[in-house]
Amino acid sequence: MRYLLFVAMGLAVCAALGCDSETRPPTVTQSAPASTQPRSQVATPGFEGLAKDPSFERLRKNRALEGLLKDSPQNIGTLDVQDGDGNATTLTIGPTDKVVAVASWCPHTKSFVRAISDPSVRQELKAYKWTFVLESDEWPAVRSQLEGEKDIDDQIRRLKARAGNGPLFDPEFLDTLPGKFYYFPPGYRQKDFGFPSTYSVELKRFDKNPVVWLATKSRRAIDLYFKFEGKPNPLEGRS
Repeated sequence: MRYLLFVAMGLAVCAALGCDSETRPPTVTQSAPASTQPRSQVATPGFEGLAKDPSFERLRKNRALEGLLKDSPQNIGTLDVQDGDGNATTLTIGPTDKVVAVASWCPHTKSFVRAISDPSVRQELKAYKWTFVLESDEWPAVRSQLEGEKDIDDQIRRLKARAGNGPLFDPEFLDTLPGKFYYFPPGYRQKDFGFPSTYSVELKRFDKNPVVWLATKSRRAIDLYFKFEGKPNPLEGRS
């Protein structure tokens, strides 16, 4: 019964985030003036019609959904990344490892990180180990978010200067991460999904929305997430 409740909670969050059967092309929302922060993209992977389907038996048999909501102890995966000095390394990903692609310019990423950094949430999720992966150069993504704006080159120049002319839009973001962080190899661009996104050992790519998983593990975390997003919580009033 508890598992079914968690499934229902996950589906409610999935519906609120606009989940589809395919990874959705990024949509752009204005989160702050273009001179201070680029616009963010949202791509929330999910499953068509599940949020409206009352049949829990169908949901239970859907292997993709189970992979989204449940841990898979039989699967161990690896991911090639780089450390802060540019040295190649390989992450070993076990059933309690959560490897999340994040972006320092993305407000949805920051809401997620703030939620899982809450002391009470960290205690609830102490069985899990968080690892974060960023693009080694965020400025192409920032530029793409400013598409259509005026004087993009000048905006990028000022944003880079504010960031100390480093590879990240907001280098102080690294200090907020509740776990180790790494970088994708140079030239890697995360084009097929939004931020944040969890690595799937089964599919060998980032394709899962960690907010949906979070809703099945910690009510406080999901309450905080929607509070930080400034959005109504779809689980409000559910026990």
